[in-house]
Amino acid sequence: MELVDGGLLATPAPEQRDLYRETLAACEKSAIDRGLVGPLLPPSHEELAAWYEALTWTHDCMAAAGYPVSDPPSLDLYVESNGRVWHPYDVLPVEKIPVVERVCPQDLVVLFEIIASGED
Repeated sequence: MELVDGGLLATPAPEQRDLYRETLAACEKSAIDRGLVGPLLPPSHEELAAWYEALTWTHDCMAAAGYPVSDPPSLDLYVESNGRVWHPYDVLPVEKIPVVERVCPQDLVVLFEIIASGED
């Protein structure tokens, strides 16, 4: 875990990703059960499609910069999985993520701003 742009960035090792996701889900459930936050609504088809577009931009950026990439799934498969089936950073060693993040961001707000501006 590291501090990045005023927030925390957790980058679990590939063999720990499932446990990380399970732990995160348990923490979210506990916060909901205690009334600290409301239940999270699943993302809409439109939100997932926007995420997919943003992450394919990151994928293309990584490929152009010479980083390893895996082929993105179809939009339909990505949406059906609620975005859990693929992320362009999945093929990166954990220690490379902060380096790649500086060139090819994964932050959705940053990506939406880049896409809206027409930058490549």
